[in-house]
Amino acid sequence: MEVKPHHPATNADNTKGNYDVFLKVKNTVYVVLYTPEEDTGTAKYAAGRDVLILVGDKTIRFNDLLGTPMELPILSRRTVSAETKSK
Repeated sequence: MEVKPHHPATNADNTKGNYDVFLKVKNTVYVVLYTPEEDTGTAKYAAGRDVLILVGDKTIRFNDLLGTPMELPILSRRTVSAETKSK
């Protein structure tokens, strides 16, 4: 749905190059923390792309475009109504 640069809660956190990625699964929007292997200054994403994922208690697992497995920590989740449209 959306990607934004991650802004840590405190200045002590060293999270430069990290991104908050917003994913919608059915009627839940998850925000996960994505840290690319190499910081290119951007995070690539495709809005509306269908991806097979596994939602756990604290993480979301999926394979990237090259088939590399990834596991991202869930920062937050919220329920949205069925009528809510994606951006």
